[in-house]
Amino acid sequence: MESLKPIANLVALTGLLFFSFLTGALYGQRFEEINWSTIFAGFLGLAGGACALLAARWERQQRVKIATFKFYEFSRASLSPLIRLMQNELIALKNGQKQPSIIDRELIGYLDRMLPEVTDDLPLKIIQAYSRMEVFKVNISTPISISEQDTQIHRKVLADALELGIINALQLQTELEKYGSKIKLD
Repeated sequence: MESLKPIANLVALTGLLFFSFLTGALYGQRFEEINWSTIFAGFLGLAGGACALLAARWERQQRVKIATFKFYEFSRASLSPLIRLMQNELIALKNGQKQPSIIDRELIGYLDRMLPEVTDDLPLKIIQAYSRMEVFKVNISTPISISEQDTQIHRKVLADALELGIINALQLQTELEKYGSKIKLD
């Protein structure tokens, strides 16, 4: 269905041009003293505009494909280790093997190094999924005081954030697979 869009656009544009010409020719001057060179120049101008519009659309599609492909390739390599790291950190946190503040620093450092930058050329679904990962980053970096009671609260808040972060990373991975696996660079 996607491959028929350019043809449908061309048919609609051609039909519009044809009926505009007929309306102007039949009801305007009734073919008396028509300056055909002016009409032909107008038609060429409209055709040039249509070509420019199609070229701009094609360029935009190519930028989206390239940006998605780059983001896909970079993220595909970093998301699986990130998910494993979050699962391991969650287990360590629940078993009391690591302090929450250490896990915070490790995860924030990993996220800063491994998550790629988002550009406007990416599809909206990928940007939305990525923004949930940014929310996760903010959730785990929330400062909490170090008193004994607050450490338990910090442990609970961080465990919840890790569980949600794992879900969000899996959603981002799913969205990337949906878009990235279909990309064919022309």
